[in-house]
Amino acid sequence: MINEVSVKKSGINFVINPVIELLSVLQVISGDIDGNFKPYYYVDNNKYIDTIKEYFKNYKGHEAIIKFKDYKIFNSQIMNYSFENNKLILLDENNEKLKEYNSYLNSFIKDSNFIEFYNNMNDYYKEVLNYNTNNLKELHLSENLSKYYNSKIDIKMILKIIQSDWGEYLGNKNGEYTILGGTSEINDYPVIVTERGIVALAIHECTHPFVNKNLTSDYDLLIKTEHIYEQVDNESLARKNYQIYNTYLEDLIVRAITAVIQYKFGYETKEEFEYELKGQESYGFIYIKEIANIFLNNSFESGIDLTKEFLINKVNQYNTQSIHK
Repeated sequence: MINEVSVKKSGINFVINPVIELLSVLQVISGDIDGNFKPYYYVDNNKYIDTIKEYFKNYKGHEAIIKFKDYKIFNSQIMNYSFENNKLILLDENNEKLKEYNSYLNSFIKDSNFIEFYNNMNDYYKEVLNYNTNNLKELHLSENLSKYYNSKIDIKMILKIIQSDWGEYLGNKNGEYTILGGTSEINDYPVIVTERGIVALAIHECTHPFVNKNLTSDYDLLIKTEHIYEQVDNESLARKNYQIYNTYLEDLIVRAITAVIQYKFGYETKEEFEYELKGQESYGFIYIKEIANIFLNNSFESGIDLTKEFLINKVNQYNTQSIHK
């Protein structure tokens, strides 16, 4: 059998997931560090990478490896697979690309004895998790988020030893919010878990579904406020990284709320809160200070309604000014 390896600390379930580690193997053996496997996260002479290279050295020519770059499988995409009876099954049958690649993956898993590799590495995975979480203080993060959103939130954070993407919200099942996480490297342990990193990542990713449900899925609002996007500097990093208005708006609100929650529950000082907002504003998230102050002085539910009003008023002001130019 093949199962997740986990350590619970500070109310958070930290996990090494076999499907994610299969992706790590594919990335290392295929040498795909030019695409979604970002080269600035790639660590040479790392114990884990060296072990992968040695164990799978005879499978560079395997069809799953050869085709890996063509299929461009990302971290969150591979989580559409799940191990069942030592085989990968596809959870989303409508994804034709993943359905087609599935046979190559299962062939690779069988031919290379990947399950044996993963199970042999279990002690190493536990060592990595313990090394990274031993010094964590009690953050009460799940409790505080549950209180803020008035909804049960347990945090499951999947750590990718060989990091290759930013954090991502992967879904919620029975109140367990699964997040793909991980930060920077140190020696042989690339994943370093810090209070600051956990707080920022967990709040940000757990906030996305609430903002989407209550604000950015409001298509009438998106239509009414789309001119907000015209006010964002074309040369700003935000404009370059968020090329669609609704994704820009959602991240703007999420970042504002994240800063507010960090400050409200004592994860950041007032100075850090203000510094964070200033940095986000320079990134290209206009009105983030005003929106953060709305949520700072109101409940989440009231903050959503007031933010909608604020955005519509800003668009009306912008349109009025444009007419009089």
